[in-house]
Amino acid sequence: MNKRRRKRRKQKRMLMMITIILTIILLIVIGVSVYLVVNKLNEKRENVVTEETTENNQLPSNAEGKEQDGQQTSGKADEKTEDSPQKSSEEGKSSDAENTYENLIAGTGKLNFSYYMDNIYVNSEFKDYQDELFSHLKSREYTISALISEFNDIFMHSGDFISEGKVTYAGYSYLDCGNDGSKELALQFVCPVVEESSSLTLILKDMGGDIQVVYAFCCWSRSETNINEYGVLTGGGSGGASLHGWDLGIIDANGKYTFGYSEEEQLDINMFYTGQDHPEIDTSSYDGSIYAYSLRTKEAAGEDAWPQYYSYAVFDDNGNEMNIPNLYTDSEYKKVMDVFGLNFIPKAEFDKKAEDRANEIGATSQMRSGANLEYKELKF
Repeated sequence: MNKRRRKRRKQKRMLMMITIILTIILLIVIGVSVYLVVNKLNEKRENVVTEETTENNQLPSNAEGKEQDGQQTSGKADEKTEDSPQKSSEEGKSSDAENTYENLIAGTGKLNFSYYMDNIYVNSEFKDYQDELFSHLKSREYTISALISEFNDIFMHSGDFISEGKVTYAGYSYLDCGNDGSKELALQFVCPVVEESSSLTLILKDMGGDIQVVYAFCCWSRSETNINEYGVLTGGGSGGASLHGWDLGIIDANGKYTFGYSEEEQLDINMFYTGQDHPEIDTSSYDGSIYAYSLRTKEAAGEDAWPQYYSYAVFDDNGNEMNIPNLYTDSEYKKVMDVFGLNFIPKAEFDKKAEDRANEIGATSQMRSGANLEYKELKF
């Protein structure tokens, strides 16, 4: 009995020891697990705190932010000042996009002579009056006030103009070349480009924000040119006591000038110039006066400046055309005109040549019926 009891007691002690050991091991495992979990949580917290600290160091407080914003703004201003040449170029491009007719009239926009100088200007010994003036320009781009100032300097100091003086009037008017609904602008200056009170007119077209001079013409006491609201140009003038001329051209919707024709009327038959000598003609015994006409439908270029068509008509003392039977086939007047050795065509056919040429270039009767421009004064 005692042995069994001792054995049982021994077994109980062993069981208790095993239980205690297992409990200790379990507690150790639990402790280690808790430690690891807590350690990981602490690491995460430290990482979060570190990130927040870093962000706080990078992001200033409100007061510091305002101060830094001010410094950044100031820095940008300094940077803009330092980069001004490049910025000016970029701003020049953007201002070109805003270079409107209205800005030009207001004094901030600029006009450019590049198109004119490259396409219209003729550099010859005997230049047209406007080309002579433009040959003295020092630049190709101007505000209106700067252009007037340079014109004045040229008139006063170049010595190439008949009378010294300054621009006394500047005006502007809108037109619609080609009648396409797109505006063009005309600038007119009263100045001594030909004589004391002659005028110069520039026709301007907006070519993508670049306002180009596409045509120019002068008017003076013996020569008048008008441009109407659709870009049709008609001119007339005197080449002497008995010689008068007319011409026609047009500026289309693209700003391109096209020559139409040039017509001359000679009232003194002995002054009718053909390039060849002819005997003196006595028409005192004839009824009325013979007027000779010439028509050129190609723009004069070098030696190719002679007319293509000739005609004549007879007028009474009141300036009324006389109806002469067989005038161009078998008349005393035809015998007179034969001395010139030219092929004279009937005046009606001659006039139709001019009309056909006008229609060919787009200067139809409808386009020619447009109103002439009226200018508003520009203060300068």
